[in-house]
Amino acid sequence: MRERLAPWLISSVALSIAALIAPAVGHGLTIFGLSLIVSIAFSIAWLLIFIVALRVHRRRGLWLLFGLPSAIVWPALSLWFFLGFALCAASGSRMCDL
Repeated sequence: MRERLAPWLISSVALSIAALIAPAVGHGLTIFGLSLIVSIAFSIAWLLIFIVALRVHRRRGLWLLFGLPSAIVWPALSLWFFLGFALCAASGSRMCDL
């Protein structure tokens, strides 16, 4: 008998929401970088659950992609800003000076 998908889906959505709101919770703190790291950790945990669910449920595990947009927001934005600043600094443009 197949394992139920509902617990996997609930934990996927819970982790993706936690990844989305972690930086918002830590926004007023002086350690915003820590909340961003926590958010990325939640995103990695979501990815691990997704991979395991795909191995267990095969095609049915694709339902866990429902949590992808909120799980990937902060890692994607962080990467985008990091690459943008790195490329700007590498170009030597004066517009990059903060």
